[in-house]
Amino acid sequence: HCPWVGSCVGITNHKLFVQFLIYTTAGCSYGALKGALLLYTLWEDVPVDNRRLLCFAVYVALGLTTTISKLLVTHTYYTFTSKCFVEMEVLDEFNPFFETYQNKQLNYESNLKSDVYWRRVFNFSRVNFYQVFGTNPYYWFLPI
Repeated sequence: HCPWVGSCVGITNHKLFVQFLIYTTAGCSYGALKGALLLYTLWEDVPVDNRRLLCFAVYVALGLTTTISKLLVTHTYYTFTSKCFVEMEVLDEFNPFFETYQNKQLNYESNLKSDVYWRRVFNFSRVNFYQVFGTNPYYWFLPI
């Protein structure tokens, strides 16, 4: 369940959630940049009380940008590896949609020692991305 959007994020709305993170990160970055530029250029002209409010707004925008961008990086990784938060560690072996280099299942101890396991963990595949965003690049940034 995601408190940012007020619902659960699954296969049907993962694209929309990643788009929400992209647009929110961009908006908070823009707000922080514009507020910082305003403070820099008009420092002497802005009253003291308004300076404090503007500084607070810039700090909040920077904090939200940092937090949401970390969440965006995490969900970008989930998109390219065809995983979600629940599957990250608990259901890693049972994900039927994960594109692997090897079809047979190995036990967990031998997976950690083998090169195949690490290629599987870091499998950034275009196919996995297409499962979430589709194959038409014109629709990748549209919330449809």
